[in-house]
Amino acid sequence: WRADATRYAAALAVAAVLALACGLTLLRALAAEFDHDEHQFVTPAILFWRGEMPFLSYLYLHMPLAGLIYAPAALLPDPFLGARITAGLLAVGVLLLLFLHGRRSLGGGAAGALAAGGATVLLASAPAFVHTAGLTWNHASSVLPAVAAFMLLLHGTAAHRPWALVAAGVALGLAISCRLTAAPLLAPFGLGLLFLGRDLSLRRVLARILLLGLGAAAAMLPVLVCLVATPEAFLAGNFEYPRLSTVFHREHGRVWDW
Repeated sequence: WRADATRYAAALAVAAVLALACGLTLLRALAAEFDHDEHQFVTPAILFWRGEMPFLSYLYLHMPLAGLIYAPAALLPDPFLGARITAGLLAVGVLLLLFLHGRRSLGGGAAGALAAGGATVLLASAPAFVHTAGLTWNHASSVLPAVAAFMLLLHGTAAHRPWALVAAGVALGLAISCRLTAAPLLAPFGLGLLFLGRDLSLRRVLARILLLGLGAAAAMLPVLVCLVATPEAFLAGNFEYPRLSTVFHREHGRVWDW
């Protein structure tokens, strides 16, 4: 009975820690001061229901899905509050995925659960996470599918599940469609398939990479449509504006406080 009591105590401790981390993240989403940058993510969600799309109807300074992911929230009486709740839930999703992956990797015992819970708390208290979680930006909306893509990639290679590799590609494509800085993840994901498949034939490894790429390409079809339909606006919003913004902040001595 002592072993059972220890296991139950560990489970309760982990559950309490997770509930606290997730609860504080959601509370921040509701209580944080409004940031002027949130307008550019809520506005596309509202315009979506009026038949207007980024780049096709107006110039946008982010990837297309960055604002459209908040479209359901725009149907609520208070779109900004709905978007904040959505952002908070996305951040909570990141924490829960990290915990689940850590617990699965470290084993299902009490020690593994405690270690996974500790890692989750470290992320929840990290300055960069605290600064971005819960705000209507495109951080959690990109990180969540990226983390899911990593977990699906590991599952697909370990269990030899082609569907998981396609799903990993879709998740990775969604991450890139929300935030362009997720695009470099394509390289380590491809290299990861090479490393994890080092005991397989080259043909099977290339097949895995193809499945991942097909999933990513399918998820990024809306991005391709915007690029083909309005190339100048798309390139200006995602490449030229960030370059000019970086130069501006550098010349004016802007220091990020997080």
